[in-house]
Amino acid sequence: MASLIWTSPGRRAIGCRPDRANRVLAMPAKTEGGGRAFARVKRLLDALADPSRRERTVVVVLLGYVALWTLYGAIAKASQDIHADMSEQFALGRELALGYPKHPPLAMLVVRAWFSVFPTADWAYYLLAMVNVALALWIAWRLSARFLDGEKRAVGLALLTLVPFFNFHGLKFNVNTILLPLWAATTLWFLRSFETRRPVDAALAGLFAAAAMYGKYWSIFLLLGLGVAALSDSRRAAYFRSPAPGVTIAVGALALAPHVAWLIANDFAPFSYAMVLHGAGSLASTLADSVGYLAGSAAYVALPLVIVFTTARPSRAAVKDMAWPGLDRPTGRPAVGLALVHVGFHAVAGHAAILAGRCARAPRGCRRAHACARLSLDHAGGRAGDCVAEPSRRSGACVRACLGPGGADRTAVARDDRPATAHCQRL
Repeated sequence: MASLIWTSPGRRAIGCRPDRANRVLAMPAKTEGGGRAFARVKRLLDALADPSRRERTVVVVLLGYVALWTLYGAIAKASQDIHADMSEQFALGRELALGYPKHPPLAMLVVRAWFSVFPTADWAYYLLAMVNVALALWIAWRLSARFLDGEKRAVGLALLTLVPFFNFHGLKFNVNTILLPLWAATTLWFLRSFETRRPVDAALAGLFAAAAMYGKYWSIFLLLGLGVAALSDSRRAAYFRSPAPGVTIAVGALALAPHVAWLIANDFAPFSYAMVLHGAGSLASTLADSVGYLAGSAAYVALPLVIVFTTARPSRAAVKDMAWPGLDRPTGRPAVGLALVHVGFHAVAGHAAILAGRCARAPRGCRRAHACARLSLDHAGGRAGDCVAEPSRRSGACVRACLGPGGADRTAVARDDRPATAHCQRL
């Protein structure tokens, strides 16, 4: 899809100067094969920009995207075990619950549902991961219709596929990547609710917000960002006088109520896990980690930006619109406010919480008290055990129970004072 930016409409969409576009466009046409490929890409861009064809075209394109990256994952990782997060979710998903010691339950529920239909194989897991990515891209496509039109919308989607979360990182299905479609859907329905104030839109905004929290508690920063974006918009009075915010909060709270009850009944186990996991470390190292996190977040979008600036050389007006979009359009203000607040909360509130957790005295004992299942899916189904590590009541010990065929009583007790991930081994 990234080849869309090489077409003439694609270059116009990102503000390329005409003289620069003409010189670059002449390069692929110098060979017959290059000319045919370039013509096909241009036809694809035309279809994505055509109101009568674009919706079905984008579905076909995303299906191809899923197939391509699933094939890549199955081949490139054929000699590797699946990631520990993925095997952990598969193991925990065998026993559905309203919560787990590390994270909320949505990822485990999705994995359980997926493998009730698909075979227990690595390729099926990579397929799930890429379907999740494609769903996020499709929602982003729908969301972009509020701010972009024609070729700009298609080129924006193409550039988004260059962000690692939508390809290499996306192949690892875990509690982070499951947020891709959930955050996009929450933002989409919040904006619709903010503008239309219809009860249905408000209810869907609350439902997807709750789903995001069921994915990972980090989603609280998205919700805070949306709230501040609403407060900073000039239409806030009309919005907060309407039933919409009340409906959103009520639906979200109702959907989250079962998990909140589970948290209370289990002494907020995931929060204790987070404090134990991040409890060690000096203030200096934590600040360094925070700076590295912010730099890494910016680096994720470096490739699309480099491509745009080196191949298109957009005009000053285009650069200004990319950096600070749509301030003259009412629909642009919530997006800008959300972006600024999102960055602010990550930089300040999120890392302040991490600092507090790290500076607190961490309890002795098993620092990585979490479930693990280092098993290949090819050996699941009873031939390899699920490994669950939990903190022992004795200081500095972890009890690992490996449940396999006839092995429910096989346990291993090991010293684990260091912050290392427990590995599952059959006993």
